[in-house]
Amino acid sequence: MGTWGVGAFQNDDAMDWVAALSSARDASVLRIAFDTVLNDDEAYIESPEASVALAAAAVVAAAIGAPGPELPLAVADWLAHHRGDVMSATVREAREAVSRVISHSELRDLWEDSDVSEWEVGVAHLLKRLAPQAG
Repeated sequence: MGTWGVGAFQNDDAMDWVAALSSARDASVLRIAFDTVLNDDEAYIESPEASVALAAAAVVAAAIGAPGPELPLAVADWLAHHRGDVMSATVREAREAVSRVISHSELRDLWEDSDVSEWEVGVAHLLKRLAPQAG
């Protein structure tokens, strides 16, 4: 995995997903990202799927008015046309997906091998931006 930082968009998997988001016609691409990590409560989430789920959650946070500092221009452009497609159910799914990534993913395990505390701070900040009062 090409990673250059702990942010939701600071890895190759997330940025590949952003390229796909750019051509998406609706928010179903967000729900697909969340469903991938939420469909099986017992499944171990592989790093690429975890990275995409965090990126999708960061898109949702931006849609509800709580963008992170690293929001790619392609995401801002997509949101300019699709912000209204992000429903409250999507926000709930985003919070659940982030929580699963924190607790049961290869991505977390990979960060345990380097600087998990910095990653945890970033993910906790993402969860805070997804809180009901954030939007």
